Formats: sequence, C-alpha cells, structure tokens
Amino acid sequence: MPVRPIAIGRPQPLKSLCGSALGASAWLAFGSALGIVPPLVRPAAAQAVADLQVSPEAVTVGVGQKQTLFVAAFDRQGNVLPTARFAFASSDTTIARVNGDGVVVGLRAGLARVDVLAQSRKVAVAVFVTAPGGSPADARPDTRGDARPDSRTDARADGAAALRLDPPALTLLPGETARITGTPLHPDGSAAAAVPLAWRSLRPAIATVGVDGTVSGVAPGEAVVQATGRGGLAATAAVTVAPAAAVLSATAIIRAPDALDSLYATVPAQGGRLLGGGLTWRVADSSIARVGPTGIVQTLAAGETDVIASGAGQELRAHVTVYRRPEILVLAPRPAAGAVMVPLGGGSVLGVRALAADSTPVPQAPVRWEVGDTTIATLDRATGRVAGRALGTTSVTARVEGFEPALWVVTVVSGDIALDRARLGLASGEHALLVPHYADSAAGPLAPATRFDWTTDRPAVSTVTPDGTVTAGAPGRAVVTAWAPWGRTASATVFVTGDFLVSSNRAGHGFAIYQARLATPDSLVRVLADTAASVQAVWSPDRTRIAFSSNRTGNYDLYVMDADGGNAQALAPAAGTDGEPAWSPDGARIVFASARAGTPQLYSVAADGSDLRPLTSAGGASGSPAFSPDGRTIAFTSSRDGNYEVYLMNADGGNQRRITTTPGRELAPRFLPNGDLAWLVDRGARGGSAIVRQAGGSLTVMADVPATIVSWSLSRDGRTLAYVTGRIGAARGATELSLVLQPVPGGPGTPVRLGPAEQPVTPAF
Repeated sequence: MPVRPIAIGRPQPLKSLCGSALGASAWLAFGSALGIVPPLVRPAAAQAVADLQVSPEAVTVGVGQKQTLFVAAFDRQGNVLPTARFAFASSDTTIARVNGDGVVVGLRAGLARVDVLAQSRKVAVAVFVTAPGGSPADARPDTRGDARPDSRTDARADGAAALRLDPPALTLLPGETARITGTPLHPDGSAAAAVPLAWRSLRPAIATVGVDGTVSGVAPGEAVVQATGRGGLAATAAVTVAPAAAVLSATAIIRAPDALDSLYATVPAQGGRLLGGGLTWRVADSSIARVGPTGIVQTLAAGETDVIASGAGQELRAHVTVYRRPEILVLAPRPAAGAVMVPLGGGSVLGVRALAADSTPVPQAPVRWEVGDTTIATLDRATGRVAGRALGTTSVTARVEGFEPALWVVTVVSGDIALDRARLGLASGEHALLVPHYADSAAGPLAPATRFDWTTDRPAVSTVTPDGTVTAGAPGRAVVTAWAPWGRTASATVFVTGDFLVSSNRAGHGFAIYQARLATPDSLVRVLADTAASVQAVWSPDRTRIAFSSNRTGNYDLYVMDADGGNAQALAPAAGTDGEPAWSPDGARIVFASARAGTPQLYSVAADGSDLRPLTSAGGASGSPAFSPDGRTIAFTSSRDGNYEVYLMNADGGNQRRITTTPGRELAPRFLPNGDLAWLVDRGARGGSAIVRQAGGSLTVMADVPATIVSWSLSRDGRTLAYVTGRIGAARGATELSLVLQPVPGGPGTPVRLGPAEQPVTPAF
C-alpha cells in the first residue's frame, strides 16, 4: 500500500514546538511496548490542530544513523501553533526507533513506519534502513498501520539519501528576495550529484518561490517552502516575513575622486542581518559619483550627492562628499624631529593638514588614526590630542589616502615641570620671562603650543602675563607659579630690588642696610636693620642675594642673605675682620678680604660657604677685589710694594701683577661693562680724590672732588657713579659723610639729601 501524501509544513525542531517532550516520550515508550497507538495528550492551549506537516516525507538512514523529523502544526487559518505537542511511534522498533524529540535511529535493514501525532491529526513517515552495503537486507512491508512505505523510495538519485537546504530558514521583509539552494547528500553526509528540484510555497500569500529557489516576501506571516527531487528527495525551509526598518552600512561617504567604497543594507531589528535582494541603487548626481547594482560606489569629481537604495518598501540614503585630491600633507610636529613628549595625565596635539595643489586646505580629507598601545596613551581622533595614561613609549599613526602613513613616537613622561629659574631678581620696573620645562631633562622640551596658567601671590611686588613675563613692582618678595594643563605646577621666587644699596646709621644703632631707587635716592627702603652693624652690602649678579659684612657675633664676618633681608647665613666665619665681598659673574663664588691670618689677604669661597681658598699671601695687605665681566680676572689693591697700588690676577689667584705706579694711593678698583678698569686715587687730605679710568693705555678722570672719597661704586650699565665723601666737621671733630650720585662720562655730582645726622657708607649697585 503506497504511503499517502504528507503535507510538509515549516520545519522546526521538536523541542521548540512540543509543549511537553517528557510526556510524549513517556507514552511513546508505553505504546511501543504494546504495539498500539496510545491516546493523544491534549495541549493546554485551546487552539485545535487543523493541519500537521512533517519533513522529510520519507527517511532513508543506514544502520546506526540518525535523522530528525521536523514537525509543524497549523490552525484552521493557517497559523503556526507554537505550543502544539507532538508524539512519535515506530511500527517496528527492531528496524527503526524514534524518541520524543523526533530523532529516528536505524537499527536493522528493512522498512518501517513512524507515526507523528498531534491531537486528532496523524501523519505517517516511511523509514528505509539500509544495510552496511547500501541495500535493504530484509526489507519487508509493514502491515501494522494505515500507511505503507512505497517500494519506489529506494530509487534515490545518484545515491543521494537526503536533501539539505541552505539556508534552512529565512527572514524577509515584504518585497525582499533571497535564494535557497538544495544540496543532495550521500548517507555519510557528503554532497551527492545535483538533481533538478521542484519548488513550491505552502503559503504563497505570505511568500512565493521561483523555479530556482528564489523566495520573495509578500505579506507579514509565516510560510514553508518545499523542495522535492526524484527518488523521494524532499526538504523544507521556514520563511518568516516581517516588516522592519532597514539601514545602510554608512550614512556618509567621504572620499577623494576615483575611489571605491561599498554600501549594504542591514535590518537591526532582525539580528542585524544583511538585507537580501530586491534593492535598486541610484545616485542623485551621476557627475559626482556612480553606484553599481550591488552598492559599489565610485567617486568621480569633487562635490556632494546622495546614493539612494530602494526596495522592500523603503528608500535608504547615504550622503557622498567627494573632496579635492590632497597633494600636500603638513604634519606638526614633524615625526622626524624626535619623540613627542606627553605628560602623564596631560596631553599634546598632533596636527595633520591636507592641502590641495594650490596649498588651500582640504578639511574634508579624513585622517585615520592608530595608537600602538592604548594602555600608555589614548587619542581623540577628532582633535588629534594624545593623552598620557601610563609612563612608557608607544606609537601614533595617521593615515590619509594617497600618502605614506605618518608615524610619531610618543613617550609619556611624569609631567613634573620646573621653571628655567627658581629665583629671579629684578629692579623695580624691569621685565623678565620665566620659561617652563619638564623637570626630567630626559623628557625633552615641552610642546611649543603648551599654554600655562600663571599666578602671583603678591601682585604689588610682581605681576605676570599669560606668556610668563614677570614685571617688577614695589621692592619685596613674591612667588610666581605656573600651572600646567595637566595639573602640575612650578614656582619661582621673585625679588624686586631698588637700584643701589647703601649702609646707614639712620636707625640710631649701628649701620643697617637699605636700598633706594635712582629716581628717588633719598627714599631709603630698609633691607636689614637690627642691633648689629652691617656694611659693604652687594647684590649677587642675579639680584636675588646680598653678601655683606656684619659684627652680629662680635666679630666682622662675611654673610649672605636673600635680597629681601631674610635667611642670613655666615660664610666661613673666623677670627679677624672679613669684608669687601665681590661676586663672581656667575654667582658661584665670592672673593673677600680677611684678616684671619693677621695681615688682610684675599680669599675665595663658594656662595654656600664651602671650598675656602686663599688667593694672596705676599707682603702687605690686600683688599678691594673686583671681578672682570668675563670672570677670568680679579682686580685688587695691595701694599706689598710699600704703597697701595692696583694689581691684577687670575680668578684662581695665579699670575699676580701690578698695573699702577704712582706716588698716591690707588684704591678700590672696579671694572666697567666693556672691560675697562677704573679705580680711586687718594691724593691725601689736602689733594682730595679722583676716580680715573684706564682705557687703551691712557687715563681719563671720571670724577674729581676736593674731599676724600671714602667708598665708591659703578652701576651695572656703567652710566652712574655713587660715592661717599667725608670731612672733619668744625664742631666737636664730627665726621660728616655725604652720598653723591654722578652721571658717566661726566657731569656734576648730586648729593643725596639724607637726615641731618645720617652717615651713609659703602654704596653698591
């Protein structure tokens, strides 16, 4: 008896459709043991099964092989019943066995039948089990049921035992098309020779299928597509048609002329699957770009247009920008200039500019960035800013179409910063620039574009501009701080000073140190005033420190203090008077006169008080040292030849030689900024004093006064003399001292008006 035709529905695994696989297995085992079909187990749902479809219609398996049956139940309206429960029974469990999941296993060569049941519906499936040689060793018809395997089912095409459809299930939009292919399989699962297939849709109102397996979505719903071939080959594929929004793979394409790009459509709501056939492609302006039937876009000329994809009831657009072809690439900084230093927690900007042949910018040209190790540095692709995340070195690559890749080596450093000077001395009204740099010298220079925030704690003393320019105000001390964008800071102490120093007894007890401006020389500003006498004060070359002589310990010793009078420290104190300090031009050493060994001689000491060295020792007393502008020569006076004359020696004390030979006393030599030497000539009580300048072997008088010049100094720019003159007063033999300022090269001296009993001494610039 031939097997009756079976209506094949949507193939679905039993576990997804069966409401109670365990219940089905239980009664199946019971029915198989008795050789009868047990009563159906009604589903919990109220829907009745009107149609039952099984795939494949017939099963051919070898001994020990398996084949799964796919079952679908439909109601009267053709809707799939997802909660339907199925039961399976084999007519001969010695030939084929079936479990509750619909898996058929071949046991012995022969023919059997598997009944599939759901509610009141039953479908029989013929099972053909082949012997190891491929033929039914003991094939016999099954007489225990109303369906009988057809003997024609053993006539498989070219040895094919099954048919596989790819894909086994489809999801389509209404109006979308996709193709299903069928592959015949040998019993071992390998592909057999192709055979003609007949295609049909079980629900053409939902989906149709063409003669080549092309399926078209018609309306929302579920359908089954069946493929059959000669020899009983059959298989089904489930088709779901559901409307959903599609999107293109890109909403914008930005390319140069003669470039290729591709677009495709996906359906995000359906797992992001690719949209199948049925799309037509066109471009709004074909002079700018063109598009092929599969979404391949070719750019043609500079301009903007849209690519439009139509199909499945939708219209999708992508904007196309074709920019002018860049011919020049400008990189900042240049990769060949060395590693780019990026502070930890901060950033640095890498610049890439594309230019056309006429050097005009092409801002639309996209830059593709790559960072070698994102644990060390990250990149903002919109701005090119590299941010440091961890200490180390990595690479950043920029790619612009048509150019070789640009590669920077990026080193992330600690980010600590320092200023080029920790201390800055300025006269009121002067300006100076503070420059930040990395504290780690190995980190290299800061990026030129790095901008800092600047603050000052005492705006009346110093102000600072956004570029780090400090302007000195009133005398005093201030702290200027630079704030890096990544949070690190560096500070410099700023000392604002007057134009010259002088010691005076105006406080009423000993001599104190004051400073004054040339514009208002009679307005003295106190620097150091206490119970001790402090004289011979002189600024360091950078105007941040003052060296002076003081008797604060009972003996006149040499001291160094900050320019505002704070933090005074003794330098190499010893018995005997120390004084007349002179700074080396680099501020590293101080040369001074000391009587610690008896007769005053010259010594050199480091500015921190270490490394004391004697410079002179011959004959009489030596004093009044002065450094040449280049720091290589020291001028001084000595009485070693019986009269005070001017001598020169090397900075280390070598090559001492006399340069004056006059009957008068030559004292207190000073160098001019151009290297000329000047000194004081004391003609005695009746002859007065003169300050002379030696230039090219001849002497020029710079100042000639009838009184005795007690001490003198020359301004750093060589334009002003300051000297103190003194004479014996008519009353009570009092000494009267006067401070005089005089321009250079000549002009009358101007006495500074001080208090009536005030005695100024030792002026110094």
